[in-house]
Amino acid sequence: IFVHSLISVILGYINYLILYLNMGINTPDIELLSDKTRQSEQRYANSDFDKLGQQDFQHSRNTLQNILIVSPSVEKDELFNAQLEYRHQYTLQTLLTFVNSEEQSKKFEGDPVLREIKAMEILTFAYPKLLENHPDDALLVAKGLCTKLENQKEFPLADYSYKRDKESEQKRDRTYAILKFFEITSDFANLQSEEITINTFKTLLQSVNKTDFLSFSRVRDILASYFDTTAKKRNYPVFEDLVKTLFTTMAPLHPSGEENEISFNSATQLYKHIYNISEELPIPMQLNIRKQIIDRALAVASNSLNFERIRGHYLWVLSNVISKNRGWAHDPRVLKQEISFHVKTLEIAKSLLVEKTSGKNELQKTSFDLLKNLLEQYANGVFREEDTWVAISKKHDPKFKKGLKLYLENLTIKDDAFESLEEILNVKNLRNPEHPFHKEGIIFYDKYFSEEAKKLEQ
Repeated sequence: IFVHSLISVILGYINYLILYLNMGINTPDIELLSDKTRQSEQRYANSDFDKLGQQDFQHSRNTLQNILIVSPSVEKDELFNAQLEYRHQYTLQTLLTFVNSEEQSKKFEGDPVLREIKAMEILTFAYPKLLENHPDDALLVAKGLCTKLENQKEFPLADYSYKRDKESEQKRDRTYAILKFFEITSDFANLQSEEITINTFKTLLQSVNKTDFLSFSRVRDILASYFDTTAKKRNYPVFEDLVKTLFTTMAPLHPSGEENEISFNSATQLYKHIYNISEELPIPMQLNIRKQIIDRALAVASNSLNFERIRGHYLWVLSNVISKNRGWAHDPRVLKQEISFHVKTLEIAKSLLVEKTSGKNELQKTSFDLLKNLLEQYANGVFREEDTWVAISKKHDPKFKKGLKLYLENLTIKDDAFESLEEILNVKNLRNPEHPFHKEGIIFYDKYFSEEAKKLEQ
């Protein structure tokens, strides 16, 4: 009897709780409102919209923010609930209109550009609460801000901090307001729908070529944050979809065109960042993503028809891969992949060093630095008996010796040149016959100092 009574009480409480929660979850029926009530709500809101375009906007901004972030009501009064819902929807739709239509904003008092900026700030502030209480409205906000960024033809994403005129300050504030929203969506990449995460990421990535130098670094950091946020919470499906989106978005852009350099610069920095954090991913995913990054870098860097600076950006990715390798690949699949990457990169660096390029041969300088990095890692890795480099040396030692020969032939002997040799041909380490460049290093130093001795005799 006691157990039966207890179960009855619990079931009654559960039914009451479900009823209580449903009262808050059900969307209020705004059809219950009279035209007079709706007009009254619009007048109150319009008064605040007027003030958003003026300097005394703070109180109105706070009011509009509170209207958007109010949680679903559990009031029993259906008419009051309907009034709150209508107020919420009217405010949301009007703010989105301000963001994407300056003509609509001009219908209100005050500065339309200032009102547009404040509308974006309000929507950004309310976005986390909208995700929690009104997910469909959060999607509308995301689509509205993406549309805003896609249509940014009138002005770029520029900082303008070096200018003090009103127009430049407004453009700067507009840029800050837009980027703040995308920064928020990157932070909430695990809490919002995947549709929002992918679309906001793609929209921001496609806007990179609209940035100036000062805004570029912030855009790059926000894009990288999407990967950090999803990797940290091990949200691997979304992380992988972000990588796919990056690849597919960059695919139509051809690396032969100088006009695409900013986009490729951003992409290569993301490739570097993804490669660095990919060691936290499951091995199969890690291998797949790293392979795609390296294959792209090798393909672009090796094609002489591509724009030189873009090729240089991809060489920088390869250099990062070499530096990132710690020499201890415990998984045999990773070891095999690293061996392949390093040997292919060595061949690319060697071929680019002898390639005739235009201008000031910046590409040759980059490839020279890449070859130096490779030789340093190889010499030290083999000498320390790190498994990756030892495995490479057993089969590919002659290739690295040829690389060293090419490097020394292109080395201009100066004081700083000897500093670069300190890691590759460390004199102390060269005394050990097990050093991979033992013979080559001794011959090089013997020849150099013999010639210096002859100069002194003369």
